[in-house]
Amino acid sequence: MIQSVGMFTFSGTGNTEFVSGLLEARFEEVGLDVEARRMEDVLRSGSRVDVESYDLIGFGHPIHGFGAPRIVYDFIDTLAPGQGLRAFVFKTAADFIAINNGASVGAIRKLRRKGYEVFYDRIICMPSNWAVRYDDELARQLCDTAVVKASHMCGEILAGKERLPRTGPIAGAVVRLVGLGEDLGARLFGKELRASDACIDCDTCIDNCPTGNIHREDGRITFGWDCVWCMRCIYDCPQQAISPRFTKFCVLKDGYDIHSIIDDPTLKGSYVTEETQGYFKRFLRYVQQAGL
Repeated sequence: MIQSVGMFTFSGTGNTEFVSGLLEARFEEVGLDVEARRMEDVLRSGSRVDVESYDLIGFGHPIHGFGAPRIVYDFIDTLAPGQGLRAFVFKTAADFIAINNGASVGAIRKLRRKGYEVFYDRIICMPSNWAVRYDDELARQLCDTAVVKASHMCGEILAGKERLPRTGPIAGAVVRLVGLGEDLGARLFGKELRASDACIDCDTCIDNCPTGNIHREDGRITFGWDCVWCMRCIYDCPQQAISPRFTKFCVLKDGYDIHSIIDDPTLKGSYVTEETQGYFKRFLRYVQQAGL
């Protein structure tokens, strides 16, 4: 019988954290004790997760380069053996393209090697925070849909339903290859970041960096080689003082703030309808059916 749930999440700019909050609330509504923690907080503290205190454990992450960010693997490395503890995985992305199904394969493989029984893996679509900005109405519609999906997901998990998307060998090889490239790209991205003269020395970027990659040296903000491309330092900077030198295409011009979308009462969230034409028509079944 499930009585306690542990949920551990890495979220760059808030999408995965939003979904984690939905899951936490739903689990608590049905009477479960839930401990939700950020992976980065566990890593920073150097503490050990008491996995034996949970009847069920979950892991959440955004999809970066068709895979999980490096920090997810670093976190799993710190876990004690699972000894058959049942586990679920959820991930967020701006699209549910088939290749994203394999984004958690590496993390799941590592968890299973440590004795965790992973039986559930699901993608929740959220607004794009990278390269292409979604219309605010579509962004709100995806956030509203996530509420429905999270409730459905909790029901399936508590019922013990197995949900593990299949990934063919070719897609799996692509995921692994792109993942290696993404990790290198993330490190290079971090090194090309610069703080402009607009910086007011508030240290928000230093405090918020999940990997401790940002420092102050000789009065200037500097960036190391441990970036995971979460974009948090860029979007959270109150002065918009941080930007890459060469890869500006991946940064949304007007920034990204999920809370401004969720909290805006003027957004109706009805962007995708039966009359929708073009690329976003593909989201229609996704927003209409809880089980997708």
